[in-house]
Amino acid sequence: QAHQARTQADKESLIKHVGTVEKLLEKYGRQQDADRDRASNAILAVEREMSTKALKAETDLIGPNTLRAAHDAVDSRAQRLEQHITAARQEQVPYRHRLEALEVALPTKADAVEIPRLTLAISDSNARHEAAYRRAQEHG
Repeated sequence: QAHQARTQADKESLIKHVGTVEKLLEKYGRQQDADRDRASNAILAVEREMSTKALKAETDLIGPNTLRAAHDAVDSRAQRLEQHITAARQEQVPYRHRLEALEVALPTKADAVEIPRLTLAISDSNARHEAAYRRAQEHG
C-alpha cells in the first residue's frame, strides 16, 4: 500500500509537472505573438512619424534599416522562445517515460478482480497447512 501511495503521488506530481510545462509553452507562444504585434505597431508608428518629419530621401535610407533592425529583434526573440520551447519539450520526455512506467506498474482493473481471489486461495492454503500441522503434532 505504501508503494501504491508513493507511485500515485509520483504520478500526480508528474501530471502536475507536465501541466506546468504545457502552460509555459502556451504562455511563450502568446508572448511571441504579442511581441510580434508590438514590434509591428512600433514600426508602423515610427514610419508614420518619419513620413511627417523626414524628407523622402532620408526616409528611403532609414526605412529599410529600421525594418531590418526590427525584424532582427523579433527574429532573435522568436529564436529564444523556440529554444525555451525545445528545452521544455525535452524536459517532458523523462516525465512522460516515468508516467508511462507508473501506469504500467499500477494494478489494472483485471488485477483488482484477481487479488481477492488470490488472497482467498492463500488464506485457504494457510488454513489447510495449519490443520495438517496440528494433526501432525497431535499424532506425533
